[in-house]
Amino acid sequence: MKKALLISGGNRVSKKLLDKYLDRFIIVADGGMKMLRDYNILPNLIIGDMDSIDDKSLNFIEKNNIKREIYPSHKNLTDTEICLERLVDLAYEDIVITGALGSRFDHEIANTFLLIDLYKKNIIAKIVDDNNEILYLEKGTYYFKKDDKKYISLISLSNQTVFTSEGLEYEVKNFTISRNKPGLGVSNEIKNEIGKIIIEKGKVLLVKSKD
Repeated sequence: MKKALLISGGNRVSKKLLDKYLDRFIIVADGGMKMLRDYNILPNLIIGDMDSIDDKSLNFIEKNNIKREIYPSHKNLTDTEICLERLVDLAYEDIVITGALGSRFDHEIANTFLLIDLYKKNIIAKIVDDNNEILYLEKGTYYFKKDDKKYISLISLSNQTVFTSEGLEYEVKNFTISRNKPGLGVSNEIKNEIGKIIIEKGKVLLVKSKD
């Protein structure tokens, strides 16, 4: 399976987190290059209009002969979307996205909803930072290991989502949540080493997080 790591231009993540994914093909969207430069990490490809690249990052790119694909600043897609389209064209099947969350809420929402299209294309994808892991899921059975992200939440994107949970602090069977009452699926915890969630109906964002 071809695996990729996408660095977008939002909030910086720790070197410790990036180290988990450095065996992947690394693609960076424009402003995300500054973080990689600071960590002295060489991506395989940088994509964007280069409007968020500072002089130090440009020198780093040129010094290390990093491959670039430059797009016009006036375009219909964000740099993150262009990177994902490129990864889809290159047949990557497992994509981890970092730097997708930050101070721009519009970008956060847009980046999160990109997970839906990747799911429809049968691509395994998630957004991660040091405190969160976000996935888009539909009907199916899913297993999650207990780790440093204490909380696990289901946010329904459907009028009605029905799910069952096992190995969690609050175990439910055929439980219904909806867009109108999002709090019902928030802040559960994995109690056993592995938690199990069965989505029987609906579409959700699953968020693992820590304070």
